[in-house]
Amino acid sequence: MLSKIFNLPFNKIRVINTFIGGTFSGKEGMTLEPIAALLSKKTRRPVQIRLDREASIVSTTTRHG
Repeated sequence: MLSKIFNLPFNKIRVINTFIGGTFSGKEGMTLEPIAALLSKKTRRPVQIRLDREASIVSTTTRHG
């Protein structure tokens, strides 16, 4: 998806994901990642997405039990 948004080849995109534990087969939609990628591209600096529990509930699409 990021490759299409920014019209870049896959080998020019780098995503670093830290271990966050099991998801029990849950999948998150990409909502904040394209924004972070755009900010990183514009500033030429790394960007980190950090959400506390409340922000995660409000800003992501998947709802867990």
